[in-house]
Amino acid sequence: MGKTKIWMLFDGRYRTDEDKAVCYEVCETLREAKENADDYGDDTVIVEAIEENNIISDSKIIN
Repeated sequence: MGKTKIWMLFDGRYRTDEDKAVCYEVCETLREAKENADDYGDDTVIVEAIEENNIISDSKIIN
C-alpha cells in the first residue's frame, strides 16, 4: 500500500496534549472533515496526516 493523506477530527485537548485527545473520526477528504467537524462541537480540531501501512506520520493541525 502507498501513502494516503487522511484528516482526523479530535477534541480540543489535541492542541495541548495529543495523547489525551479523543479521535472522533477519520475522514478521506478535507471537505468531509470540515463538514463533519461541526457535529462534535466548537472545539473540534482537524488534523491532516499521512497514513502508510497503518502508521500515521506528519500530523499537523489545519484549523
